[in-house]
Amino acid sequence: KMKINKLTLALSSLLSISQFASANSEQSYFQSLQNTTTNQIEERLHNLRQQAINNENIINENGKRYIVVNNTKYPLTHDNYIEFDIPSPFLDETSFRNVFDFIDNDWELSWYEGGVVIVNKHFGNYDYGNGCLIEYYPRGVIGNNGIQHVVTESASCAVNSFDTQLQHLSKAQTINAESLGLDTLAISAIERFQDKLYITQDTSPGFISVVDINTFEVITRIEGIETAKGFQAYQRINDISIHDGLLYVSSLSSNRVDIFDINNDHQQVLSLGSGTGSWSGNNGLVHAQGVVANHDYVFVADSMSRISVYRQQDLTTDNPQFAKRHGFLAFEGKYTHRKVQMHIIDQYLMVSTADRNYFIYDLAKLEQAIEQGVDL
Repeated sequence: KMKINKLTLALSSLLSISQFASANSEQSYFQSLQNTTTNQIEERLHNLRQQAINNENIINENGKRYIVVNNTKYPLTHDNYIEFDIPSPFLDETSFRNVFDFIDNDWELSWYEGGVVIVNKHFGNYDYGNGCLIEYYPRGVIGNNGIQHVVTESASCAVNSFDTQLQHLSKAQTINAESLGLDTLAISAIERFQDKLYITQDTSPGFISVVDINTFEVITRIEGIETAKGFQAYQRINDISIHDGLLYVSSLSSNRVDIFDINNDHQQVLSLGSGTGSWSGNNGLVHAQGVVANHDYVFVADSMSRISVYRQQDLTTDNPQFAKRHGFLAFEGKYTHRKVQMHIIDQYLMVSTADRNYFIYDLAKLEQAIEQGVDL
């Protein structure tokens, strides 16, 4: 089977692609959505078949049986599965959505052999046999458990990459100040986790708006942390990063990085820095500029000539609130107001600074460098 891939790509699937695609928790979330939709499809088909048992719900024309769904007539197979005529124009989804009216516009529906193929525009693909799609066959196909009418694949559910051939882009949604309840925007970073957007307001004081991706309504704001000295509001927010359900917030003038548990109502896990709001002390971060994490490490760029390395295994509530560094990466020198972007792909950390330099670190060599007492 072959189908031209015409997936649309919306704003939400363009955000934080490298981290979004690599996180196991995200793939589990995609697979959960896939399975939920599959169950809804099977339930609708079951209900329609139950209706078709009653002849009062059936129309007989020219030896063919039909059932009416939302004022539209559909033919039935001998065992009461509805069939779809080839739509005209072919890309018209109306007849499918009339039956499966719970499927929203995040999904693409297309005709195949009297049934329908259903693919999510943000994380699905048409790689049959190893893909991320749902198929409905009115006449059934032979599967592992005998004849199946609904087949779902979720082996490769992941955010669409730029390797996907795109026929067109959908109209982007715009984030404006009014939608966030603000007079002006000062966005320095945006991240997505599941059905939420995290949008910074890089002001003093600053905050992060947590936005529902479907309604674009602000759910809550993250404005700082509680400390022994009281609430510490953010003074500038340069960067945020999400990995494995944790939100990392890099605050320039607060001289720290805070870590929050997204799945636990954004409760603070701990912070990186001196704990005083100042850059002083052995643990001090001097104007934290950027942060990124993987399974093993957290990397923080500040205004100094080295990037700080922290081990994930040390970042627990059993340790003091402000964790100690594990080592350093060599960096470009001291520069207070540089803008830093940090990304991890496989074993490589890539760091770029606006209008200046670009660095690539091989993290497989990091522990050896730390053992030798040198900056990687």
